[in-house]
Amino acid sequence: MSALSLLLGAAKGAKAAMLDDAGKAPAAERDGDAAHRAWSRRSHFLLLQFPSTPFIATLGRELKRRGHGVSRIRLCMGDRLFWPGKAHDYRGTPEGFEAEMRELIMRQSVTDVLLFGDCRLYHQSAIRACTQTGARVHVFEEGYLRPFWITLEENGTNGMSGLPRDPKKLRELAKRLGGYQAPDESITGGGRRRFLYEIATYTLSLLGNRFYPHYQFHRPYPPMAEFRSWGWKLAKRPLAALHSRRSEAALAASGRPFFLLPLQLDSDYQIKVHSGFGSMQAALRHIMQAFAADAPPELALVVKRHPLDNGIVDMRRLTGAIARELGIADRVFFVDGGHLPTFLKMARGLVTVNSTTGLQALHHDCPIIALGNAIYDIRGLTHQGGLKSFWTDPAKPEHGLYIAYRRVVMHLTQCNGNYNTTRGIALGVRHIVGRLEGAGARAPAAMAADASGLSLIDEAPDLRVAASPAE
Repeated sequence: MSALSLLLGAAKGAKAAMLDDAGKAPAAERDGDAAHRAWSRRSHFLLLQFPSTPFIATLGRELKRRGHGVSRIRLCMGDRLFWPGKAHDYRGTPEGFEAEMRELIMRQSVTDVLLFGDCRLYHQSAIRACTQTGARVHVFEEGYLRPFWITLEENGTNGMSGLPRDPKKLRELAKRLGGYQAPDESITGGGRRRFLYEIATYTLSLLGNRFYPHYQFHRPYPPMAEFRSWGWKLAKRPLAALHSRRSEAALAASGRPFFLLPLQLDSDYQIKVHSGFGSMQAALRHIMQAFAADAPPELALVVKRHPLDNGIVDMRRLTGAIARELGIADRVFFVDGGHLPTFLKMARGLVTVNSTTGLQALHHDCPIIALGNAIYDIRGLTHQGGLKSFWTDPAKPEHGLYIAYRRVVMHLTQCNGNYNTTRGIALGVRHIVGRLEGAGARAPAAMAADASGLSLIDEAPDLRVAASPAE
């Protein structure tokens, strides 16, 4: 497929995604709320980078429809795909962006800045400019509790989140926030469409590089290297499936109780900024060394590949090499796929840097140790000792504290919706605009009341485990 046909296909899909099945604008734009229309305070929102989907355009149009000022900064040609109209195009160096932001906020009387991810180079500059000018900054992220949620917090998310971490304060706050409420809709899907949009965005950015000559991508690898790696990964799918069928039996035949280590991405700022490791490779080596030194010999370590790992670094091969070096190759299994809830229910504990998998582990009452700055690393929820004591006596999470913590997270940071689908975007925008306006819109609560017995996690099909001895 040529770059031109790819872009045309993505643009056509983007236009369709912004309309509902009747060819009209999404409900978030059509259905006005009288209380909001009568709302007197007006803000000026400045939008930076968001996921490569129609979400940003839908959010901008809805804010405009409600009478707010809306501006957009474009940093690269890819930003034009979902905002082709009027915008402020920044073509300077990353070093000059903070001053540009300050000047723009003051000149346009910007009250609020909206952005996805608080650790991107340009977004860090924007946050500093907001601090200097008094503008509020609202940070979006993927949902802490997935898959039906969008995260929205003021000032920062993840390691920069304002969520309380004191158990006593969490319990008190949870009592004031009230009970649970199911999401308005349980919306999933759109992953393939988003992948197409991402490819189109990167392709457009590369083709239009001369118009934004100083732009720096936020990912650690060049886009073309990622495209090649993903192509190679997809081509090897049949071989990976064969590996899976053969190696599932190997894990089961070992009969060993195990600890689970879910890998994170090197591009993840959770690793780059909110941990002391700097890379997942360094974290992997540290954990495996601790396992070799202190874990009882009957235990195994299951290393699970991240589903969005592009394969540029062969983590299976690296895991095997470290295991052989440490003399524990027969105790280390590398998993590519499998049903995460099943692993969490079977595991003695979860070892992570700060993956959101930790929140799923809490839901399944699985002991956790977090080696980085994690929003859930709270006394009573996670193991507070080191790895040496975790291997032998992992502390179980307090269920009552977890329920209080989940309630606080859901009320204060989660909005029902997603970035990928037409309905998910419309639903998310409706919740988000209500929260941005400060009109008393309540954050979506947990997926079900305790009495219902429904699970936040167990919606996934029971896939076969794909594991093998580390190679």
